[in-house]
Amino acid sequence: TDPQFGMKSFTNPFDWAEESRMLGKVVEGTINMHKLHPFQFAFIGGDMQNWYPDAPAERSVEGKPAPRNPCPEDKDLAACGAVGEEQAKAVKAHTDRLKAEQISCYFSPGNHDVGDDPDQKTHDYYQGLWGPLWAEVAVPTGEDVRVVHFNSQVFWTAKDGADGVADQRDKIKRFLEQQANKAPKPKLLVLMTHIPPFMNDINEGEGWGNWKKQHRTDILDIVSKPGIPMLWVTGHFHANVVWDGSYKGVPMAIRVTSSAGTTMHWDGMRQLEPAHASVVASKPVGAAFIQDIVQAALSAEKVPALYLEPVIDESGMRISASSKWCQEQWGLAQQDL
Repeated sequence: TDPQFGMKSFTNPFDWAEESRMLGKVVEGTINMHKLHPFQFAFIGGDMQNWYPDAPAERSVEGKPAPRNPCPEDKDLAACGAVGEEQAKAVKAHTDRLKAEQISCYFSPGNHDVGDDPDQKTHDYYQGLWGPLWAEVAVPTGEDVRVVHFNSQVFWTAKDGADGVADQRDKIKRFLEQQANKAPKPKLLVLMTHIPPFMNDINEGEGWGNWKKQHRTDILDIVSKPGIPMLWVTGHFHANVVWDGSYKGVPMAIRVTSSAGTTMHWDGMRQLEPAHASVVASKPVGAAFIQDIVQAALSAEKVPALYLEPVIDESGMRISASSKWCQEQWGLAQQDL
């Protein structure tokens, strides 16, 4: 998940060399492993680009908060305004290699793809680049596993009045209800999306890294009703988190996988326990970044940039899922033949 081209060199959105190198290694590792142990499909869990499609290009001004989309002084604002699509197309050049190897590839929108508070315009922009906002994933008959992906951003935003958000949320609910209940009944339901519903506790505080509380229970009530064990595969957090538990007696697992671009070592940790991740995810994003990246690094007498690095062995996750549950493995970028 989260190739997020342009993130590491934030003030120069035209530089995504490091993210491209990382994603290239993940794609190469995926192809190599596929030749030895074929995949059913590949999934890119959102934030393909770093440039927000719903915000203008702006100049950075000393003493003021950094703009969401900073434009360097040596670039005109019009050129900067088009860089998001360039970032997305650069990601697509990598994922097209998967398709060339006959590996089906699915995508789910992240907040940098459709905006924190999406609307019909940004959803249309996303679909023009990456395809449907929700869909069932084709798996071979007899696998006893049903796989779906969907847009989680409509369950994060608090702006219900935004164009098309409430309607899309209702459509996704109906889609998930239909998938959870249609015959034949699977033995495992896999739900792939960008933002996890929660990190550790369904009642944890709302923040940048989880859903609004009401939507957590709404969706989990729908998908848990048939009693099918659930596996959630998500991203957004730029760090790895493993949670196993249940919802209303139904077995449930959440796997949050790190960025295929720039990993984030919250409080200096390579992998967070769910309770720790919950604390970070429940904050506003600005507070989390200042407290758990910048201040944490300075307290450890390290440069904050060291907590924002492409890390090969933390990125790219293979999930082996069946009716007997699941097993994850990180480090696809290291898979050499």
